[in-house]
Amino acid sequence: MSIIKKNKSVIVSLTDIKLFIYKDSPAYYRNLVPIMHMIDDVNKVQSLSEEDRKNFSGFNIQALGKTLDLLSGYYDFICENKEGEKMIVRFNITGLRNNYNLNDLTKMNLKLFGIKVGETQDANLEFGNQIDNMTQELSNEKVGVDFDEEEEQNNSNYSLPIIDILLAGV
Repeated sequence: MSIIKKNKSVIVSLTDIKLFIYKDSPAYYRNLVPIMHMIDDVNKVQSLSEEDRKNFSGFNIQALGKTLDLLSGYYDFICENKEGEKMIVRFNITGLRNNYNLNDLTKMNLKLFGIKVGETQDANLEFGNQIDNMTQELSNEKVGVDFDEEEEQNNSNYSLPIIDILLAGV
């Protein structure tokens, strides 16, 4: 706390916020990993077809969590304050204590301290979208967007701050 107080100009303090895990994001999948530990041998799962068993047989399902952790050192959440302003906050899963998991953070009345590390115009945290962004596999075509909506998007300077969380507490 003394370091945070000394660096007030750099440290962002967030209170009265709500965290959301974006569906199909790495954080979403990371939350599902404990369920995978129930599967000892996918070949013994009766409800899978033979083709499905073959598809899974080469994967080490228990290593999924470690793999997700290695893909990125942090997990993104959508954070909304009481004024309705949204931002992306990022947590390092190895920093979680007291057996908390990512889903627990969405239920807590947290006070967060972090550093703004950037901004993004893309609030889509889906795993596939993040891979596309990383590999520049983006399409400029907007499907299903009408002219007025497209103009509004083009005219707004919509951006979300990205904040790496250093300390979180209740």
